Amino acid sequence: MQNHDLGNGESQNPSDTLLAHLQQLLPPDVWENGKINYNRLRETLGEDLYHGEQHYHLSWAGKAEARREVQRTTTATLNPDPEGATPTANENAKNTFIEGDNLAVLRTMQRAYFGKIKMIYIDPPYNTGNDYFVYPDDYSENEQEYGKYAAFINADGKVQNLRNADGKLNKLDLWKQNTKERGHYHSAWLNMLYPRLFLARNLLREDGVIFISIDDNEVHNLRLLCNEIFGEENFVAQITNVHNPKGRSDGKFIATSHEYILVYARNRDNTDWNGFDLEEKILIRYNKEEESVENGLKKYREIDLRKTGDNDRKEDRPNLFYYFLYNKKTGKFYPTKETEIPDDFIQIYPTREDGSLGNWRWSIDSCITKID
Repeated sequence: MQNHDLGNGESQNPSDTLLAHLQQLLPPDVWENGKINYNRLRETLGEDLYHGEQHYHLSWAGKAEARREVQRTTTATLNPDPEGATPTANENAKNTFIEGDNLAVLRTMQRAYFGKIKMIYIDPPYNTGNDYFVYPDDYSENEQEYGKYAAFINADGKVQNLRNADGKLNKLDLWKQNTKERGHYHSAWLNMLYPRLFLARNLLREDGVIFISIDDNEVHNLRLLCNEIFGEENFVAQITNVHNPKGRSDGKFIATSHEYILVYARNRDNTDWNGFDLEEKILIRYNKEEESVENGLKKYREIDLRKTGDNDRKEDRPNLFYYFLYNKKTGKFYPTKETEIPDDFIQIYPTREDGSLGNWRWSIDSCITKID
């Protein structure tokens, strides 16, 4: 028999070993803080429990407090700082730079900017296990107290260097690192982000949109959180942002090369998505126009039904090889798998530039449906 110790002379607690095995065997039955969800375990083992009325929703430890955080008010104001303003060549510039903790600033902006912002971009902590964001959200302190809180001002009231001699950020004890060993690891992140996203939504215009950068650590939770705050019907896109083509070498299995940007609208029905103006070399190919009630004037191009590029040979995709039959006299036209050619019909099939047989872009079923 082997005696496993923890490196400090103590043997491992048997219950910790059993809990680790249970977490591997039945992950849904163990909470993020390492505690067993006994009711869920009983259901897994076949026991029939009554839960009352149930509905689909996202829940986490501290959600009720996060919702109350949204309702808190503030007497703080935004004070102009003309001495700190950077001179600009354009006297009529309308840009404003606001400095402060984002939750405190979002609260102060509610009255003046409610429903007036067209676009918001945020880059929250990705919750990698190295982020400092767990702290009490209480901004009733005066400026000096808040400065100490945010590690800008030392005990003597002077602005201090935010980095230590080793170059690492100087954080006060009130700012805690959300490590993966903490109980409620995901919950702490959701509690931090919920009130900020809710207040940010209040600032958006009816045609406004928000862009949120995120990576694999919390993208799944962020989608659910945004569905709750903005409404699933206002989801616009989950953009893949390739920021490191070579991939990060610290990954155990996959060298990750991308992050994400989630896009949500305040009201998708009121959002115009205009994109970029196309260059002339692109427009010249789209030489046809079509008017529609929904989209107005639309430019388009016609392309060959024959597939080109990769996998364009008959043997590559045999299911995409078939014939069209066309009657010159009657105009009858239809796709078929039959090789026989009826009288007065001509047979059309895909051929590649070298004369060999190719295949079509659409399946025969699609062509039957879209024969017009």
